Amino acid sequence: MTTQYNWDAGLNLISEQTTGGTLSKTFVHNPLLNWHSLLADVSGTNPGTGTAQYYTLDLHGSTRGLWDASKNALGAYEYTPYGESYANTGPSVLHGFTGQLFDPLTGMNSFGAREYNPAFGRWASREPSGLDGPNLYHYGFGNPVGYVDHGGEFALPVLAAAVAAVAAAAVVAGAGAWWNATHPLQTPSIELPDFASPLELAYTSTIAWMMAKDKNRNAGGKKNDLNDNIRDRMNRNPRGEGESIKDYVNRLFGEKGSRRGPGSDHNRTKKYLEACEK
Repeated sequence: MTTQYNWDAGLNLISEQTTGGTLSKTFVHNPLLNWHSLLADVSGTNPGTGTAQYYTLDLHGSTRGLWDASKNALGAYEYTPYGESYANTGPSVLHGFTGQLFDPLTGMNSFGAREYNPAFGRWASREPSGLDGPNLYHYGFGNPVGYVDHGGEFALPVLAAAVAAVAAAAVVAGAGAWWNATHPLQTPSIELPDFASPLELAYTSTIAWMMAKDKNRNAGGKKNDLNDNIRDRMNRNPRGEGESIKDYVNRLFGEKGSRRGPGSDHNRTKKYLEACEK
């Protein structure tokens, strides 16, 4: 049976279908990043009711773990510095090294602008912009640990790319757990964020869904207006499991915050969290 693939304008693989046009799998990407950042895939003809698998990525954007909705590990994936796969467990995944598609027939990764051969650590064609010179065929200036190339056009320092990814996720995720989920799986355990349901994933992505919920949710009869300072405080100090809203907000702002006026950060945060639980 032949599998057909559909792509968006950013060269992200968004779905698989049969030759008859029947949807078989939907891929969900982070819409805040203009390079490949896979969140999950959903099998089935209806992404709102299908079976979801969730991905954890390292700082290069490479798939390092695969999980089910109950946070049970389905697979783990390791790569050499230049991107060859080894010591993998679990099902094979399309999105591997730096989140790019791997073709087992050619042994090449498709980066959009050009193809990459991880066995040789070289591109199959010249770098189109000429910015990665003088060698326009090598990967990441010959330093695949320190640099990452997400589209085949130019390399970025890994730290800069990682900060952009974490910042984009933290703004909308509202939980410090995302930081753990985007780090390399070098430790025996990892704190995973709560996964979205297939229905939530059907809204294009978990992140897009959370953005929509955040913008449309009314808090205390008024539009939610939490500022970046409050969000940053919540990101750095996520709410504990079973912790009441009152205890959490007091922990965020201190006990004295409960005596501040209705428009205070303390009370706005409290009203917002109460509305989110309804």
